[in-house]
Amino acid sequence: MKPKIFGIGTHKTGTTSLGDALKMLGFAPHCGWGQGNKLTPASYNGNYEKIFKVVDKYVSFEDSPWCHGNLYKILYKQFPTAKFILTIRNEDDWFNSLVRWTNNNTGCCKWGKMYHNIEYGNKLSKIRPFKENYVNIYRKRNQEIIDFFADKPNTLLIIDFASGEGWNELCKFLNVPIPIRKFPHSNQNKKPKQRR
Repeated sequence: MKPKIFGIGTHKTGTTSLGDALKMLGFAPHCGWGQGNKLTPASYNGNYEKIFKVVDKYVSFEDSPWCHGNLYKILYKQFPTAKFILTIRNEDDWFNSLVRWTNNNTGCCKWGKMYHNIEYGNKLSKIRPFKENYVNIYRKRNQEIIDFFADKPNTLLIIDFASGEGWNELCKFLNVPIPIRKFPHSNQNKKPKQRR
């Protein structure tokens, strides 16, 4: 039986690329942004039973809501044999990509304002003026994840696709052969569809 695999890196760190790579490696069915985003309210309201029911239907996961706050701790407790993947990238590049993807607007998608308010304390409509706050919270959350898994060997992979990491690191972590295919670099410079 395949372990559950959760991509817990925040938006714009290569989450879609990770999802595509996991599907290519056979870790399917896969729950990506389209399906998982509907669970955003449940992740913030503590309705974990609703989330667990979705987890039961899939093998791998990325983006919302799996990258929200401390949900990874709840998931680890519920699924102790799961694997977790923290996608990261250069902080400035990450923030600039987030601004481009959202058109600098916290209401870029249906649950956008909720996400930016809860994750970054931004109750306004613009993102760029709050760069320092966003970057500090991004950095702090990544470190908290690393600290949480520090005494849980072979459970967390930290990977930076932008620096050239890809199949070698991912396949070694998941103990699967490296495919003879180019590593996917998906969702570059794409913007979300407006959802109301």
